[in-house]
Amino acid sequence: MTSNEELVKQKDEADVKIDGLQRELDRKRAKAMEERDGLQKELEEKRAKASAERASVQRELAEERAKAASERATLQKQLEEERAKAASERATLQKDLDEERAKAASERAAYPDLCIAAVDQFKGSAEFHMAVDAAVASSLVREESGGAGPSRTTAGGRTESEVIESF
Repeated sequence: MTSNEELVKQKDEADVKIDGLQRELDRKRAKAMEERDGLQKELEEKRAKASAERASVQRELAEERAKAASERATLQKQLEEERAKAASERATLQKDLDEERAKAASERAAYPDLCIAAVDQFKGSAEFHMAVDAAVASSLVREESGGAGPSRTTAGGRTESEVIESF
């Protein structure tokens, strides 16, 4: 074989090898393209699933927010009702207290008049005269033995007003 024939033969062998390598490269490219397409499809599916989950979570969040806002409004309304009720009860109690205070003040103011009326009513009774006589006698005895103090107590240690009240 001549060197020219050898070169042609080497060229043909190289061409066959190149063709084989080219076919193998094309197969690998096709396989890589299929894998890439599969991965791309899988990625798109995962993105779609994530997007759907995100939308679902956002809907749930919006529902929870609406529910919380509604519950808050209900609680706010109940609070306002309770405050109004408490204010009303307080006003009623204050009115009752004011009435009781006015009544007590009126009774305190009328008390001396009631005492005088009781004394006037019982002036004619024998028990009243005996109690007054005993008080006067006791007072005189104390005066002789050192005098009656400013408490104006009578026999038995009672004041004149206590004696009068007992009638």
